Amino acid sequence: MTQFLTKAQGMLKNIELTIIKIVRNFIWDDAHFPLISLKQLYQPKEMRGINLLNIKARNKAIEITWVKAYLNLSSTCPAWVYIMDLLINDLKLDNNETNISNPFLTSWDPQTKGPRANTLPLEIRSLLKTTRQFNISFALIKISKRLKRNSPPGCHILDSGPIV
Repeated sequence: MTQFLTKAQGMLKNIELTIIKIVRNFIWDDAHFPLISLKQLYQPKEMRGINLLNIKARNKAIEITWVKAYLNLSSTCPAWVYIMDLLINDLKLDNNETNISNPFLTSWDPQTKGPRANTLPLEIRSLLKTTRQFNISFALIKISKRLKRNSPPGCHILDSGPIV
């Protein structure tokens, strides 16, 4: 149930830590010095664990599914992607309303710390941090000469790669 709600609305860090503490206390019957670490208990049975639900890892996987939805540039992308692009682009110092784009298609790297970044909702900052943590980016294998010639200025995704 916690994972369904996390997918729908995210999970605050203090809630995550509280759930981990509840699970730990349940498993070890409130013992102060457990004999086996939670890290070992998260392992599958074949690796001498008990396949205990790793809330932190599951929440990180859920964040990656949000990144996947955000990076969907097709016509089926969710409506919230456009709102998120507007909010992220608002961080630019040289903000130009006619040039709103996904920051992953440009060389601009939005900040996640500091007073300007704090104007972003926590969920957006978390998504941006997740993309950095797992080095998520667009990468094209081959770029046609026509596509490269007709790309908008500053579109870094087309700045490298072999020309076909």
